[in-house]
Amino acid sequence: QFTHRCHLIPFHMTWTAQHTASIYLQHVFKLHGLPRNIISDRDPRFTSLFWQTLWKSMGTKLSMGSSHHPQSNASNERVHAFIEDILRCCCNDTSASSWEDKLPLVEFAINNTVSVTTGYTPFYLDSLAQPLSPHDLVLRIPDEAPAPIQNAISTYLEQWSEVHTNAVANIRRASERSRDIFNRTHMPRQYAVGQRVLLRTE
Repeated sequence: QFTHRCHLIPFHMTWTAQHTASIYLQHVFKLHGLPRNIISDRDPRFTSLFWQTLWKSMGTKLSMGSSHHPQSNASNERVHAFIEDILRCCCNDTSASSWEDKLPLVEFAINNTVSVTTGYTPFYLDSLAQPLSPHDLVLRIPDEAPAPIQNAISTYLEQWSEVHTNAVANIRRASERSRDIFNRTHMPRQYAVGQRVLLRTE
């Protein structure tokens, strides 16, 4: 919740709660350990008996948001919308590589972007270190390397750099779009005691 560091993992909607737990072990646990608390929506995987019993046995508290009440986890909902905008740009890209192949670079770009809220990148808040980006790296190919290998490596690095550059640009656009939408719909109001208001039935 503090660093807003994200992990982007390809996932099939047909996978079960047991498979979801395995995915967590493979991609998140090895980096961050067991959580004291998990905040989630009420997806069937998270409401299943397996998921509930698994985390209860580990001493992890499960906090689930209420339907139609995104404010129960507002910061995470904003991050999800932000990531969704970026991934839509990747899915709309007509390049040959699959959107799944771009996930590591998109994840890196998101975690390496300075947050307006904290003033730091998620990477820095997580490890107090700033990793090198594809733009920072200069690959020195040995002179004795055959020309086809040099060309293949150059093409590969150019693709890395292009995806990273596009992801950073998409992050900026998504951030500006989210800010504009929020500013248009957010109207701070003050209510007096006894004043009548309309409530949505949801």
